[in-house]
Amino acid sequence: MVTRRRPSRPHRWEKLLSALRAECERRLARWQSEAQRDRQPEDEAGLASQAQAEQVRLAELEHDRRLLAEIERALERLARGSFGRCERCQRPIGEPRLRALPWTRLCRDCADARPTAAGGSVL
Repeated sequence: MVTRRRPSRPHRWEKLLSALRAECERRLARWQSEAQRDRQPEDEAGLASQAQAEQVRLAELEHDRRLLAEIERALERLARGSFGRCERCQRPIGEPRLRALPWTRLCRDCADARPTAAGGSVL
C-alpha cells in the first residue's frame, strides 16, 4: 500500500491554485468580451492586422483553457490527497517545482524525460 503524503501547507496550495483559477477565468472572459467587440477593418492592411491579432488571441485563449484545466485537476488532486506526488513515478514533487508550476503532475525527472510536441513545454 502506497501512503500519500500531502505537501506542506495544503491550504496554501489551495489558496494559490484558486487564485490562479480565478485569474484564468477572468482572462477567458476578457478574451470573449473582446472578440464580441471587434469591428471589421476598412482596408486590406487593417484586415491583415486583425487576422494576425486574432491568431495571437486564439493561441492565448487555447493556452488559458489548457492551463485552467490543469489547475482544476490540481485542485482535484489536492482534495484527494495526491497533490504533490508525481503521477508517473509516485515520488514527491519538489517544493521548488510546485512553487514554479503548482498545477504540475510530474516531478522534474519525469517531466524532463517526457517528449513534448514540437519542442513545447509540458504544463
